[in-house]
Amino acid sequence: MEIVKASLTLIPTRDVILPPVTSKVLKYLIMSGELFPFLRDLVSSRDKHKPLFISNLGVNGRRLVLMKPVHVSRGTALDAFISYPLRPDAITPVNGVFNTPYGEFQVTLNSFMVLDEFQPPQGNVVRVNFVSPVLLSSMIGLPPSLNPRFRGRGSNFTIPSPGLIIASAYKTHQGLTRRFDDVKSFKLAVLVNALSKVINFRMRPVTVSLGERGDKVRKTRGVKGWIEFELPPEFRGTMKYLMVGSYLGIGRSRGIGLGEISLEVKDLGASSKADLSGEQEPRS
Repeated sequence: MEIVKASLTLIPTRDVILPPVTSKVLKYLIMSGELFPFLRDLVSSRDKHKPLFISNLGVNGRRLVLMKPVHVSRGTALDAFISYPLRPDAITPVNGVFNTPYGEFQVTLNSFMVLDEFQPPQGNVVRVNFVSPVLLSSMIGLPPSLNPRFRGRGSNFTIPSPGLIIASAYKTHQGLTRRFDDVKSFKLAVLVNALSKVINFRMRPVTVSLGERGDKVRKTRGVKGWIEFELPPEFRGTMKYLMVGSYLGIGRSRGIGLGEISLEVKDLGASSKADLSGEQEPRS
C-alpha cells in the first residue's frame, strides 16, 4: 500500500500561543473540515495502530514539542506534515486562511510525496534521526507467551536500540497492512539487536507532554537525538519498515506527533547519503 506525505506551511496572521502538543492545530483543521476532511474518521478512531501521522509544528525542521504553551510571532513560517494511505481523493490542493482555537493561520500545501515500500534503498548503514521525542515500549522485548502474565504492569519506555527501532517500525507497518504478528516483532527486536553493529549515536532524555487530563498535564520521558547502525545482510529487507516509519512514525503516542523519524542510508565507506523521508533533523 502506498502512503502519502503532505507537507504544509502554517503562518500565523497575528501573534499566537500554541499548546504544548502543537499537532492539535492540524488535528483541529481536519476535524473542522477545513483540511483533508476525508481523514476525520481516521483521526477520531481509537485504533492505536491506525495508519495516520500528524506531525507537530516546527521551525526550520525543529519540532515544537514542549511542556508549556509556546508564543509564536506573527509571520513565522511553521512547517508540518500529514501522512496517510493513498486514496483517489488523497491529493487535494490547500491554500487559505483558517481560524482555530489557537489563532488564525495562512495554510499552504507545499508538496505531496508518495512512498512505495517495495522499492527499498540500497545501503547497509542507516542513521535514524529522532525528529520528535520517541517512546519505545520495553514490552516489545518480552516473548509473546509471557505478555498475558505481565500485561497488567503497564509499559515502560526505554533507550532506542537497533532492534527496538526496527521492531517498532514493523508494528507501524502492521497497522498499514492490518496483519499483526507479535512473534515476528519480538524476534526482530532480539535478533537485530544481537546481529547489528552500532556505529555512532547521540541521544538525550527529554520530558514531553502527552496532553491534559482535567487540570493536570500528563507527561513522560522520551528520547531525542540519533543513532547510526549497520544492518546484517539477512535483515536489510527490514529497511521497508523503517521507510514506513519515516512517514507514519514509530512507538507510542504517534497520534499526537511523537515518534517522528527521518532516515539517511548509505553503504559503509561511501560518502554519499540518501535522505528518504523528506524531513531531516539538523545535526547536533
